[in-house]
Amino acid sequence: MIVGAASRILEIENPRAFDLYYFVEKESNNISLLKQNTIDVFPNKNIHIVETDCNEKIQSMSTFLTSQKGKKYKTLAYIDPCGMQLNWSSLVTLEKLSVDAWILIPTGMGVNRLLKKDGKISDAWLSKLEIFLGMNQEDIRKHFYNEQVIPTLFGDEIKITKEQQAIEKSAELYSERLKKLFKFVSKPYILKNSSNSVMFHFLMVSNNQSAVKVANEIVTKYNKAS
Repeated sequence: MIVGAASRILEIENPRAFDLYYFVEKESNNISLLKQNTIDVFPNKNIHIVETDCNEKIQSMSTFLTSQKGKKYKTLAYIDPCGMQLNWSSLVTLEKLSVDAWILIPTGMGVNRLLKKDGKISDAWLSKLEIFLGMNQEDIRKHFYNEQVIPTLFGDEIKITKEQQAIEKSAELYSERLKKLFKFVSKPYILKNSSNSVMFHFLMVSNNQSAVKVANEIVTKYNKAS
């Protein structure tokens, strides 16, 4: 049995537990299981389970935190969608707020898979990359592809090649873009599959330097252990 993130968070008691918990789950089939592992096991904790898209909850949380009442709260967010469901526009709403956020970025199993080697990406996939990265199609192509003009007997041909280190480059790009929203961004923890292929990069963003200092210590420890 693998203990899920929700249970691990609820088990934290030292140095102190959190005052309030919000767990967001979009799939109706998973809601009952989530309730069993949280509310039923920890009946004395202030737990709320919301059946909605993570982007909607992030944006509503941002609205609350900018209100007079919300400014009294300090928030830790753990954002780990299974794919590329997190929209860049949602992260923009967290800018300058008192939020420390751990973000799971599907660099290998998400971004890289949509970046076709020949550069022939469908409109649907390009749209998904635009929403996820918060960039337009032209900038995405410039960042991940190289164009070479090759003279031939029949005129010039344009050869398009994908960056060899596309996964690492997507992680660096995402991190650099996060630095425009938050004062501090941690080093990424790199998650690989059984074949040693990079699947995710996991990092923390914050406007609090001390928070990211602690995050970097954690990341360094587990990167060395992996």
